Amino acid sequence: MQLTPVFRAVTISVVILFIVLRFSPRIRLWPPLRTVSRLRIDDVLRHPEPLMLRSNFLQLTFKEVGLDSFAAMRKTFGNESIIVGEEDWAYSEAGAREFNFSSNQEMLISQWIDSLLEAGSGAQRLSAIGGTDFFFRRPELLDKVVAAFHTVVPSRYHTMYRPKKTHNWRHAWKDWVDLMLWAADESYVYTIHQDYVVGNVLYHIAGRKRVRLFAPDQQEMLFLHNDKDPEIWEANSLVPIEMQSGEIPLPSILQNFSKARYIEVELQSGDALFLPCTWAHQVFYDGPAISVAYSLGRSSPRGCADLIPGAQDKVVSAELFDAISAELWGDDTHETGEEGDDDIDGLEESDRFRARSDEI
Repeated sequence: MQLTPVFRAVTISVVILFIVLRFSPRIRLWPPLRTVSRLRIDDVLRHPEPLMLRSNFLQLTFKEVGLDSFAAMRKTFGNESIIVGEEDWAYSEAGAREFNFSSNQEMLISQWIDSLLEAGSGAQRLSAIGGTDFFFRRPELLDKVVAAFHTVVPSRYHTMYRPKKTHNWRHAWKDWVDLMLWAADESYVYTIHQDYVVGNVLYHIAGRKRVRLFAPDQQEMLFLHNDKDPEIWEANSLVPIEMQSGEIPLPSILQNFSKARYIEVELQSGDALFLPCTWAHQVFYDGPAISVAYSLGRSSPRGCADLIPGAQDKVVSAELFDAISAELWGDDTHETGEEGDDDIDGLEESDRFRARSDEI
């Protein structure tokens, strides 16, 4: 049988695409993410993997509360205020983070959304500080949205943590809730990181957003660093953003990063992506975008091994941290303490840790 020119061209294109994807140094071929209507315990603890959640009730709830689009949010909350801006921080001599909130500011939500949607405006990002505070200020909204998320997660994760003290947005790392709003314009990229919480469900409201997912067997190539601050519940890649994107060449000490493979998900409005603790990820804003993250289960600065049975946390050693710091920044700051010999040992005294604890 003789192939027509069109059929031959299509066949060749498919073969070339397969070869490019199969042997790309970065993108990993992976079956499409499994789609479920509700998470099971196995999905969360025993065989954790990224999943897509499909829930009409979740979508209807976001529409009902006025959080299903930029326009709906502007109409519903436009005359209220929000804390925007990127908090600055630096390491103290003890190795903990010291925050500076001088770049954060309070804005009308209508003004902030308008600036976010205006191309080239350099709109302020909505970070963890403002994203947490948004729901703290609106307890009825918080309760309603959390209740909707409870319909797609196992019942053991239906307890919500509420701080007993009066909330101060500058203490968002301490006054944690299970719900957080995230937003930025097209210029923003969040570094590769791993959240030390049992799992997160990222519900995408609107805009263009991609998430790169790194399987547990890629951790050693990501140079993840847990700074052992008892108020910071994540590990971040020490590879600078410019090197992650290829804008700047990798130094020899970070060459293994070029071997890391990932899969990529482009989120559509109404998508809900489950991110298990053991998978590192990176977020790209390809346009103004807004999402809500729901955390289930407890968190721990000790890592995923403290949360997920059989999980291993492959973070850089203190010696490698010092070497990378010296190579990249000429920094002679040293990591303090050995593993298990730091402030985390006293964490059982923390209200936040105790309140969010559950048995694995």
